[in-house]
Amino acid sequence: MIEKNIEVLRKIMYAVETGGQVYGKQRYDAFIGAGANTPNEKAITIGAGQWYAGEAKRLLQEIQRADPAQFKRLDTQSIADDLLHKNWSRYAISPTSAKAKCIIKIISSPVGIKSQDKLMDTQIREYAESITKTYGTMPDTAMMECINIIHQGGAAALKRVLGKTVKPYTSERIYAALCTDPADKSNNNQVGDYTTRQKKVIEMIRTYAVEEGTKVNLWDKTKKLLDDQVGYLEKRSNANLDSKTGNAGYGNYTKYSRDVNNWGLMGCQGQPWCATYQFWICTKIFGKAKALEIMGNGFYNCNSVKSHSRAKGTWHSAPKLGALVIFRNGAHIGRVIRISGNTIYTNEGNTSSGGLNHVEANGGCVAEKSYTIGNSQIDGYVWIDYGNVEDKPEKPWKATGTATATVDNLFVRAEPNGEVIGELMKGNRFEINGVTSGNWTQVNVANIGVGWVWTAYIQKDGAQTNEPPKQEIPNKQDKTQRLFVGRVTANVLNVRTWAGMEYPQIKSHPTLEKGNLVDVMNFTQTAADGGQWYYIRIAGEYYGFVSAEYIQKQ
Repeated sequence: MIEKNIEVLRKIMYAVETGGQVYGKQRYDAFIGAGANTPNEKAITIGAGQWYAGEAKRLLQEIQRADPAQFKRLDTQSIADDLLHKNWSRYAISPTSAKAKCIIKIISSPVGIKSQDKLMDTQIREYAESITKTYGTMPDTAMMECINIIHQGGAAALKRVLGKTVKPYTSERIYAALCTDPADKSNNNQVGDYTTRQKKVIEMIRTYAVEEGTKVNLWDKTKKLLDDQVGYLEKRSNANLDSKTGNAGYGNYTKYSRDVNNWGLMGCQGQPWCATYQFWICTKIFGKAKALEIMGNGFYNCNSVKSHSRAKGTWHSAPKLGALVIFRNGAHIGRVIRISGNTIYTNEGNTSSGGLNHVEANGGCVAEKSYTIGNSQIDGYVWIDYGNVEDKPEKPWKATGTATATVDNLFVRAEPNGEVIGELMKGNRFEINGVTSGNWTQVNVANIGVGWVWTAYIQKDGAQTNEPPKQEIPNKQDKTQRLFVGRVTANVLNVRTWAGMEYPQIKSHPTLEKGNLVDVMNFTQTAADGGQWYYIRIAGEYYGFVSAEYIQKQ
């Protein structure tokens, strides 16, 4: 299934399970006691996707793995202990019990909501793979109907329905087979007996599903996403980030900064967020790599975006639909959503409502604004290409074998010689897919994901070699240990992916300024030219290498 249809099906499943059969609606905090849906149910059902019994346990475990510290804080009723020792096929606590209220808090927390979406998407992929193996390939729309059936009634229900469906399978033929269920009195709880649900599902598939290979108008998609954000209020603290109006305040806390942080970049939570918001939009539409290409590694700073655009040749003095517009010598940024006569209309984050030509560079919400073309407050425009693209499925990871790390502290990078996203220790095993790029091998590492490692420091499992064992990385040290706090002495100091000027800057925090404080870790390395480089930690979460010459011990 293409990624767009996985998202569509998730929203359909949420709609018919807990969203009142309204597409885009759901209840992440849903909790249903045992037997509420049918007397056959012996355990609880939770969440927007109505996960029952063992699946409810799986959801809670997903949340626990995603953020153990947050789970522990929310778990005031020993739910973690129940996950280890209770029989979840008969976990039938009362909806009014303290344990139920605790579970609701866990699943409706930000990490709980994110984990629900992730679990639903994962299950959709798992269902699709299983259905394809059993029944062969079929159009995405037909697969969506099949997954709806198997999620509601299980594999036996799907087998029964497809057994009376005319081939080749289509969503309309499967729906027609479902419509025969009410006349079959042999079972009064068949999936087709839920006529209203099934009618809504097919209607939403007809309306929202995208056939593979269709052209997607990216500007229309962007405009809808921008419209959906209008009215979002920044938060006073790091709570209720997904609510449009909840916990409103002026602390500069937003879901946009949180998500950018979760993508491994610098979201600048608690700081002015107008540029981070526009980067979030770009990433949602184009993906992270293209968003960085549009706005640059310093996307969180308007002047940095301006400089990057000038270097790329995308900086213009005239407006264009969908262009980023920068104001007041880099003080603020928005996006052009309409041009009418001599006026541009914009969508902006970290602003406030206001009349014509009113620039608010540190407001508290997402709002639409308007300006006269040629207004002296406008620096210029970053043009973006929204040309139609073919919505093709991403190639799924297909392992060709496994390999093992032969050294400690082997970095896993987002791209060859790119930003570090994790590390391996000697003996750690991972999947490979046979794809290489120069001296780099693409890998899939549990709890890290797909990345790249230096080929010389891995050994394909089962491979025979007469080569001497690989040398471990020299000067191995305890990189988790902080040696001291250092102060930057250079006006601008590049933070690189490894020790040496030949390595690229990290993407999350590419430069430091004079006076910045960093943690210097116990992992000093020697560059090829003999210079010493410190391994540093920035703001407690970003890591990279800087020349030791420009760091002074506090």
